[in-house]
Amino acid sequence: MKSWVQKAGEIMNDSSTEGHEMFPRARNFVDVVNQRMAGVPDYITNGEFLDAFYASPQGQRQSFIDSEPPYVPSVPQQSYALFAAIAEELALEYQLQVPPWTKKPCYFLADENAVWGGLKSSSQALRDVLKEQSPSAFAKRNIYVSANILSRT
Repeated sequence: MKSWVQKAGEIMNDSSTEGHEMFPRARNFVDVVNQRMAGVPDYITNGEFLDAFYASPQGQRQSFIDSEPPYVPSVPQQSYALFAAIAEELALEYQLQVPPWTKKPCYFLADENAVWGGLKSSSQALRDVLKEQSPSAFAKRNIYVSANILSRT
């Protein structure tokens, strides 16, 4: 299985992403959405955001999650729910304030739109594991992922 770094390298060498290879790391969800609109894949923008967050001193981390992402119709609702889950989970893990925008109804998915580990379909056994492991900020938004979703290696 390829790491996100290997995938990113392939994408950046692909001529269809020409002009997107020099984006700075996203430092808030406004940057993440802007990069997504410019054609940078979500796994790269989210990964770069997390890398920048983890590399920053504790005193600067609140600024990463405070800004509400701008609404853009071409960005799927699942992405917005994911942004809110990431912001809330990071706040809880690093003793930051949970941003008020994460509590808005538009950042929660209905049951029928639940996301199961990023898979289009998954077995009931995998769903059960993801439901059990999913951090609370993700699960309450019907995003079921592994417990280490925010880990970077």
